Amino acid sequence: NRDQGNGVNLWVAFSLSEYAKLTNDQNAYNSAKKAAQWIETNRMTKGAVWYDFGVKVWVTEDNIDAWYAFSSLASAAKLFNDSTNETKYQNLTDGVKNHLLTRAYGNHTWYGSNPNIPITGTYFAAGVNVDTEQVSDAELFADNQLWGAQFLRDSGAKAESEIQSLLDFAYKKFYFKEPDGRFGLDSKLDNGDKKPKAINWEFTGHYIAAKGTKSPELFAQLNSQQQNGGYPHDSKNLPDPYWHSTAISINTTNWAYAVNIGTTLLKVAKVTTVEPTAIPPTATPAPKTVTPTPIIESTS
Repeated sequence: NRDQGNGVNLWVAFSLSEYAKLTNDQNAYNSAKKAAQWIETNRMTKGAVWYDFGVKVWVTEDNIDAWYAFSSLASAAKLFNDSTNETKYQNLTDGVKNHLLTRAYGNHTWYGSNPNIPITGTYFAAGVNVDTEQVSDAELFADNQLWGAQFLRDSGAKAESEIQSLLDFAYKKFYFKEPDGRFGLDSKLDNGDKKPKAINWEFTGHYIAAKGTKSPELFAQLNSQQQNGGYPHDSKNLPDPYWHSTAISINTTNWAYAVNIGTTLLKVAKVTTVEPTAIPPTATPAPKTVTPTPIIESTS
Protein backbone atom coordinates (compact mmCIF):
# COMPACT_ATOMS: atom_id res chain seq x y z
CA ASN A 1 0.00 0.00 0.00
CA ARG A 2 1.61 3.22 -1.19
CA ASP A 3 0.07 5.26 1.63
CA GLN A 4 2.08 3.28 4.16
CA GLY A 5 5.09 5.17 2.86
CA ASN A 6 4.72 8.32 0.83
CA GLY A 7 1.30 9.70 1.67
CA VAL A 8 1.42 9.08 5.39
CA ASN A 9 4.93 10.44 5.92
CA LEU A 10 4.33 13.53 3.80
CA TRP A 11 1.08 14.37 5.57
CA VAL A 12 2.65 13.72 8.97
CA ALA A 13 5.55 16.01 8.05
CA PHE A 14 3.19 18.72 6.84
CA SER A 15 0.78 18.48 9.76
CA LEU A 16 3.42 18.38 12.49
CA SER A 17 5.31 21.23 10.85
CA GLU A 18 2.17 23.36 10.83
CA TYR A 19 1.45 22.44 14.43
CA ALA A 20 5.01 23.36 15.37
CA LYS A 21 4.65 26.79 13.78
CA LEU A 22 1.33 27.45 15.48
CA THR A 23 2.47 26.34 18.94
CA ASN A 24 6.24 26.91 18.81
CA ASP A 25 6.64 23.22 19.66
CA GLN A 26 10.22 22.09 19.03
CA ASN A 27 9.34 18.41 19.51
CA ALA A 28 6.67 18.59 16.81
CA TYR A 29 9.18 20.21 14.45
CA ASN A 30 11.74 17.49 15.18
CA SER A 31 9.14 14.79 14.50
CA ALA A 32 8.14 16.47 11.24
CA LYS A 33 11.79 16.40 10.15
CA LYS A 34 11.97 12.66 10.85
CA ALA A 35 8.98 11.96 8.62
CA ALA A 36 10.48 14.10 5.87
CA GLN A 37 13.83 12.35 6.25
CA TRP A 38 12.17 8.99 5.57
CA ILE A 39 10.95 10.38 2.26
CA GLU A 40 14.35 11.88 1.40
CA THR A 41 16.18 8.67 2.21
CA ASN A 42 13.81 6.11 0.74
CA ARG A 43 11.66 7.71 -1.95
CA MET A 44 13.45 10.54 -3.75
CA THR A 45 15.46 10.65 -6.95
CA LYS A 46 16.16 13.48 -9.41
CA GLY A 47 14.38 15.92 -7.10
CA ALA A 48 11.04 14.13 -6.91
CA VAL A 49 9.21 11.44 -4.90
CA TRP A 50 8.79 8.01 -6.50
CA TYR A 51 6.95 4.78 -5.82
CA ASP A 52 7.70 1.31 -7.16
CA PHE A 53 4.72 -0.28 -8.94
CA GLY A 54 7.05 -2.80 -10.56
CA VAL A 55 8.46 0.20 -12.39
CA LYS A 56 9.37 3.37 -10.53
CA VAL A 57 6.90 6.21 -11.04
CA TRP A 58 6.92 9.79 -9.81
CA VAL A 59 3.30 9.84 -8.61
CA THR A 60 1.85 13.31 -9.09
CA GLU A 61 -0.31 13.31 -5.96
CA ASP A 62 2.70 12.35 -3.82
CA ASN A 63 4.77 15.17 -5.25
CA ILE A 64 2.09 17.77 -4.66
CA ASP A 65 1.94 16.53 -1.07
CA ALA A 66 5.73 16.77 -0.94
CA TRP A 67 5.73 20.38 -2.09
CA TYR A 68 3.43 21.33 0.77
CA ALA A 69 5.40 19.31 3.32
CA PHE A 70 8.83 20.66 2.33
CA SER A 71 7.53 24.20 1.89
CA SER A 72 6.02 24.11 5.36
CA LEU A 73 9.22 22.70 6.85
CA ALA A 74 11.28 25.45 5.20
CA SER A 75 9.21 28.11 6.96
CA ALA A 76 9.25 26.10 10.21
CA ALA A 77 13.04 25.87 10.05
CA LYS A 78 13.18 29.63 9.72
CA LEU A 79 10.98 30.03 12.79
CA PHE A 80 13.25 27.74 14.82
CA ASN A 81 16.44 29.44 13.54
CA ASP A 82 17.51 26.21 11.84
CA SER A 83 19.30 27.81 8.90
CA THR A 84 20.90 24.61 7.57
CA ASN A 85 17.58 22.81 7.29
CA GLU A 86 15.83 25.94 6.04
CA THR A 87 18.15 25.90 3.03
CA LYS A 88 17.74 22.14 2.58
CA TYR A 89 13.95 22.22 2.70
CA GLN A 90 13.79 25.21 0.39
CA ASN A 91 15.94 23.33 -2.13
CA LEU A 92 13.69 20.27 -1.81
CA THR A 93 10.62 22.50 -2.28
CA ASP A 94 12.12 24.04 -5.41
CA GLY A 95 13.12 20.64 -6.79
CA VAL A 96 9.64 19.17 -6.39
CA LYS A 97 8.10 22.31 -7.84
CA ASN A 98 10.36 22.03 -10.88
CA HIS A 99 9.38 18.37 -11.36
CA LEU A 100 5.68 19.14 -11.18
CA LEU A 101 5.90 22.03 -13.64
CA THR A 102 8.26 20.44 -16.17
CA ARG A 103 7.32 16.75 -16.07
CA ALA A 104 3.82 16.27 -14.61
CA TYR A 105 1.98 19.42 -15.73
CA GLY A 106 1.67 20.46 -19.33
CA ASN A 107 0.01 19.72 -22.64
CA HIS A 108 -0.86 16.03 -22.65
CA THR A 109 -2.88 13.60 -24.70
CA TRP A 110 -4.54 10.81 -22.75
CA TYR A 111 -5.91 7.74 -24.49
CA GLY A 112 -6.98 5.56 -21.58
CA SER A 113 -8.52 2.29 -22.73
CA ASN A 114 -9.93 3.72 -25.95
CA PRO A 115 -7.36 5.05 -28.45
CA ASN A 116 -10.21 6.39 -30.60
CA ILE A 117 -11.18 8.93 -27.92
CA PRO A 118 -8.03 10.86 -27.04
CA ILE A 119 -8.29 13.64 -24.50
CA THR A 120 -5.93 16.55 -24.98
CA GLY A 121 -5.39 19.52 -22.74
CA THR A 122 -3.16 21.19 -20.19
CA TYR A 123 -3.40 19.19 -17.00
CA PHE A 124 -1.49 17.07 -14.45
CA ALA A 125 -0.64 13.54 -15.57
CA ALA A 126 -1.18 10.76 -13.03
CA GLY A 127 2.54 10.08 -12.90
CA VAL A 128 5.84 10.03 -14.77
CA ASN A 129 8.06 7.00 -15.37
CA VAL A 130 11.35 7.59 -13.56
CA ASP A 131 13.49 5.75 -16.11
CA THR A 132 11.96 7.10 -19.32
CA GLU A 133 10.53 10.36 -17.96
CA GLN A 134 7.43 9.67 -20.03
CA VAL A 135 4.02 10.50 -18.55
CA SER A 136 1.75 7.66 -17.53
CA ASP A 137 -1.51 7.39 -19.46
CA ALA A 138 -2.91 4.50 -17.44
CA GLU A 139 -5.48 6.63 -15.64
CA LEU A 140 -6.56 10.25 -15.29
CA PHE A 141 -7.57 11.39 -11.81
CA ALA A 142 -9.62 14.34 -10.62
CA ASP A 143 -7.62 14.86 -7.43
CA ASN A 144 -4.41 15.57 -9.35
CA GLN A 145 -6.14 18.48 -11.07
CA LEU A 146 -7.67 19.79 -7.82
CA TRP A 147 -4.54 19.42 -5.68
CA GLY A 148 -2.65 20.71 -8.69
CA ALA A 149 -4.74 23.87 -8.97
CA GLN A 150 -4.07 24.70 -5.33
CA PHE A 151 -0.37 23.99 -5.80
CA LEU A 152 -0.20 26.28 -8.84
CA ARG A 153 -1.84 29.05 -6.82
CA ASP A 154 0.03 28.61 -3.55
CA SER A 155 3.42 28.25 -5.24
CA GLY A 156 2.83 31.32 -7.38
CA ALA A 157 3.64 29.23 -10.46
CA LYS A 158 0.73 30.25 -12.68
CA ALA A 159 -1.72 33.09 -13.15
CA GLU A 160 -5.23 32.70 -11.77
CA SER A 161 -6.65 32.52 -15.31
CA GLU A 162 -4.62 29.36 -16.02
CA ILE A 163 -5.57 27.87 -12.65
CA GLN A 164 -9.25 28.41 -13.44
CA SER A 165 -8.73 26.77 -16.84
CA LEU A 166 -7.41 23.68 -15.08
CA LEU A 167 -10.38 23.67 -12.70
CA ASP A 168 -12.75 24.09 -15.66
CA PHE A 169 -11.05 21.11 -17.33
CA ALA A 170 -11.60 19.05 -14.19
CA TYR A 171 -15.23 20.11 -13.86
CA LYS A 172 -16.06 19.29 -17.48
CA LYS A 173 -14.26 15.96 -17.54
CA PHE A 174 -15.29 14.62 -14.13
CA TYR A 175 -18.80 16.07 -13.77
CA PHE A 176 -21.47 13.47 -13.07
CA LYS A 177 -25.18 13.77 -12.35
CA GLU A 178 -27.19 11.05 -10.66
CA PRO A 179 -30.71 10.23 -11.91
CA ASP A 180 -32.13 11.75 -8.70
CA GLY A 181 -30.67 15.16 -9.64
CA ARG A 182 -27.61 15.26 -7.39
CA PHE A 183 -24.41 16.29 -9.15
CA GLY A 184 -20.74 16.64 -8.41
CA LEU A 185 -17.35 15.28 -9.53
CA ASP A 186 -16.42 11.66 -10.11
CA SER A 187 -12.92 10.52 -9.15
CA LYS A 188 -11.51 8.93 -12.29
CA LEU A 189 -11.98 9.42 -16.01
CA ASP A 190 -13.28 6.47 -17.97
CA ASN A 191 -12.65 7.73 -21.52
CA GLY A 192 -14.68 4.97 -23.09
CA ASP A 193 -14.01 2.12 -20.68
CA LYS A 194 -17.56 2.35 -19.29
CA LYS A 195 -16.45 2.59 -15.67
CA PRO A 196 -19.51 2.78 -13.39
CA LYS A 197 -19.88 6.35 -12.21
CA ALA A 198 -20.72 7.94 -8.89
CA ILE A 199 -20.28 11.35 -7.31
CA ASN A 200 -17.16 11.47 -5.19
CA TRP A 201 -18.09 13.96 -2.48
CA GLU A 202 -14.49 14.23 -1.26
CA PHE A 203 -13.29 15.55 -4.62
CA THR A 204 -16.39 17.70 -4.94
CA GLY A 205 -15.39 19.36 -1.66
CA HIS A 206 -11.84 19.73 -2.87
CA TYR A 207 -13.02 21.51 -6.02
CA ILE A 208 -14.91 23.99 -3.82
CA ALA A 209 -11.81 24.54 -1.68
CA ALA A 210 -9.78 25.16 -4.85
CA LYS A 211 -12.22 27.98 -5.69
CA GLY A 212 -13.48 26.81 -9.05
CA THR A 213 -16.17 28.87 -10.74
CA LYS A 214 -18.82 26.19 -10.09
CA SER A 215 -18.13 26.19 -6.34
CA PRO A 216 -21.44 27.81 -5.24
CA GLU A 217 -23.57 25.16 -6.97
CA LEU A 218 -21.38 22.31 -5.75
CA PHE A 219 -21.32 23.77 -2.24
CA ALA A 220 -25.09 23.43 -2.02
CA GLN A 221 -24.90 19.86 -3.31
CA LEU A 222 -22.20 18.88 -0.82
CA ASN A 223 -23.95 20.33 2.21
CA SER A 224 -27.20 18.59 1.28
CA GLN A 225 -25.42 15.29 1.97
CA GLN A 226 -24.67 15.92 5.65
CA GLN A 227 -25.73 13.01 7.87
CA ASN A 228 -25.51 13.43 11.64
CA GLY A 229 -22.59 15.82 11.21
CA GLY A 230 -20.66 13.64 8.76
CA TYR A 231 -20.56 13.39 4.98
CA PRO A 232 -20.54 10.27 2.75
CA HIS A 233 -17.66 9.43 0.47
CA ASP A 234 -19.76 8.76 -2.63
CA SER A 235 -23.29 8.99 -3.96
CA LYS A 236 -23.69 5.22 -4.33
CA ASN A 237 -22.03 1.94 -3.46
CA LEU A 238 -20.01 0.31 -6.25
CA PRO A 239 -18.00 -2.91 -6.03
CA ASP A 240 -14.21 -3.04 -6.06
CA PRO A 241 -12.08 -1.96 -7.83
CA TYR A 242 -14.11 1.23 -8.04
CA TRP A 243 -13.96 1.98 -4.30
CA HIS A 244 -17.20 3.93 -4.14
CA SER A 245 -19.09 3.81 -0.85
CA THR A 246 -21.90 5.75 0.79
CA ALA A 247 -20.29 5.25 4.21
CA ILE A 248 -19.46 8.40 6.18
CA SER A 249 -15.98 9.49 5.19
CA ILE A 250 -13.35 11.29 7.25
CA ASN A 251 -11.88 12.74 4.05
CA THR A 252 -15.17 14.13 2.77
CA THR A 253 -16.10 15.46 6.20
CA ASN A 254 -12.71 17.20 6.47
CA TRP A 255 -13.23 18.96 3.15
CA ALA A 256 -16.81 19.86 4.05
CA TYR A 257 -15.64 21.31 7.35
CA ALA A 258 -12.92 23.29 5.59
CA VAL A 259 -15.18 24.87 2.99
CA ASN A 260 -17.87 25.57 5.57
CA ILE A 261 -15.48 27.65 7.68
CA GLY A 262 -14.13 29.41 4.62
CA THR A 263 -10.65 27.93 4.35
CA THR A 264 -8.90 24.87 2.87
CA LEU A 265 -7.11 21.92 4.39
CA LEU A 266 -3.88 23.60 3.36
CA LYS A 267 -4.45 26.64 5.55
CA VAL A 268 -5.13 27.16 9.23
CA ALA A 269 -8.18 29.10 10.37
CA LYS A 270 -8.75 30.74 13.74
CA VAL A 271 -12.27 29.63 14.54
CA THR A 272 -14.48 31.03 17.28
CA THR A 273 -17.82 29.65 16.16
CA VAL A 274 -18.67 27.25 13.36
CA GLU A 275 -22.21 26.56 12.18
CA PRO A 276 -21.82 24.37 9.08
CA THR A 277 -25.53 23.83 8.49
CA ALA A 278 -26.22 27.57 8.59
CA ILE A 279 -23.98 28.43 5.62
CA PRO A 280 -26.04 29.78 2.69
CA PRO A 281 -25.82 27.29 -0.16
CA THR A 282 -25.67 29.94 -2.88
CA ALA A 283 -22.50 31.70 -1.87
CA THR A 284 -18.92 30.80 -1.13
CA PRO A 285 -18.81 30.80 2.68
CA ALA A 286 -16.83 33.40 4.57
CA PRO A 287 -18.14 33.64 8.15
CA LYS A 288 -17.13 36.77 9.98
CA THR A 289 -15.94 34.68 12.90
CA VAL A 290 -13.26 33.00 10.77
CA THR A 291 -9.95 34.60 9.79
CA PRO A 292 -8.01 32.26 7.48
CA THR A 293 -4.26 32.64 7.91
CA PRO A 294 -2.08 31.38 5.04
CA ILE A 295 0.70 29.12 6.22
CA ILE A 296 2.39 28.29 2.94
CA GLU A 297 4.79 30.92 1.65
CA SER A 298 5.26 31.35 -2.07
CA THR A 299 8.40 29.73 -3.42
CA SER A 300 8.34 31.71 -6.60
